[in-house]
Amino acid sequence: MSNLDDYLQSNNWHITSIQKIEPREGQYYGYDDINLSRHAQALLHKELQKGLYRHQKEAIISLLNGDNVCLSTGTASGKSLVFYVAGVESLVKQQNSKIIAIYPLRALGKEQEERWIIALHNAKINVQVGRIDDEDSLDNDYLQKLDILPYRAGYEVEDRNIIQENLAMAS
Repeated sequence: MSNLDDYLQSNNWHITSIQKIEPREGQYYGYDDINLSRHAQALLHKELQKGLYRHQKEAIISLLNGDNVCLSTGTASGKSLVFYVAGVESLVKQQNSKIIAIYPLRALGKEQEERWIIALHNAKINVQVGRIDDEDSLDNDYLQKLDILPYRAGYEVEDRNIIQENLAMAS
């Protein structure tokens, strides 16, 4: 019995059935029939050897249709790639777009920052990628370079207004 089973039983949960789903071989699908920008196509061409998994293709199509998407799949199943494609499409269609990705762990944020840089390079999009992971990163010059308006406890309204004005003048 697993630790989860022990936990459930110790908290008066009753397991009525268990269904074990055997892993299956991944099936790959092309993406030429998806209405993607040349930038997203370049990203996929560089990142993929065999094609998209079905859940990736369906998620990308849904995103292009304006739907919200939540992917819940195993580790290394391509969730991030779907996010990168969505980000690339947003940057291409809306020139002033910003992507804010929030990661629960500093190490994951660092890893994903590097992967975003590579993905955007592969998509042939020249934009700045930055990471904020503590109070020391909330330096006004750094934030202005990234064109991000910060908020943190302790900022006075006047400080936020000054930063907003500076950002407005920079654009």
